Amino acid sequence: MVIYLFLTGIYNSINNQTAEIKKWYELMINIRAEQRIQSIDLDTIKKSMDEHQSTIDVTLDDHDRRLRVLEHDLIPNQPFNPIAQ
Repeated sequence: MVIYLFLTGIYNSINNQTAEIKKWYELMINIRAEQRIQSIDLDTIKKSMDEHQSTIDVTLDDHDRRLRVLEHDLIPNQPFNPIAQ
């Protein structure tokens, strides 16, 4: 009887440890999956920001050219070159 109780205690202890290991393993898998999702999200945000920056640069260049045309119209003595500077 004592041996049965002893073996039952060992069996229960192993089952509890196995359950704890399984919980930690599942937790680690979920953390890795979340990190992967966040990494993908950050890449998407970076690409979006880069595209937006390119669009803004083109728009600012267009505005700069328009301003130079207006400057030339307002100050006719100045040599006109919209691409220069």
